[in-house]
Amino acid sequence: LASPAARRAEKDAAARANTSDECFAFSRAHFGVGPVQHQSEITALLDLARENGTRVACEIGAQDAGTSVMLSRALHPDTLIVMDLYTKNRWRLRSAAHPGQAVHIIDGDTTHPLTVRRLRRKLRGATLDLLIIDGDHRWSGVRHDFLTYRDFVRDGGLIAFHDICEATDPDSPAWTGDVPAFWRIVHSIYPSHELIDTLGQQGLGIGVIRYDATKSIAPVLDAVEPPVRALA
Repeated sequence: LASPAARRAEKDAAARANTSDECFAFSRAHFGVGPVQHQSEITALLDLARENGTRVACEIGAQDAGTSVMLSRALHPDTLIVMDLYTKNRWRLRSAAHPGQAVHIIDGDTTHPLTVRRLRRKLRGATLDLLIIDGDHRWSGVRHDFLTYRDFVRDGGLIAFHDICEATDPDSPAWTGDVPAFWRIVHSIYPSHELIDTLGQQGLGIGVIRYDATKSIAPVLDAVEPPVRALA
């Protein structure tokens, strides 16, 4: 753990980070590997979320909480909920939060009913304006996270999927699992945006849908054979 003086210095640095560029640099400096994102992609997501009036945001899959701190500082929601098996850098994330901003950490498997109940308790009847799905990249995982946690998103809210770009190069360190295949189905049903830094890039990329509860997707997903690699 950092010394008290180092913590104060870091808190002061966080207070000076408000723009997307400043928050990206701050995250890289203090949150492990920082955001596992192309800067242009996460910045575009923050712009969309800001324009859509995001006051309550939730991120599934935080790694070092590098993206989480960008959501906290640059997007500035009233409430930020971070979910992972175990969220790292939690004291840093809470220390960096804006005054009065609520930061909730939920550790646990997103497929477990207890985790779902904990999110419901944290929301206290509120709905999500932004949900980021960046957890289990296998077909069963991303399918479950979408079908379960979309129910917490308001009509017209945003649901973002990370790693929508295929990683086809065997030498690439990127692993996107079944997210690209899942994204191709989801974005054909809902109004969507694809936030991609470079055409043909290996991995990363963010897909964003505007959620509409009247649209039915479960029967479509049930009719799709999971990708072969998801069964391995």
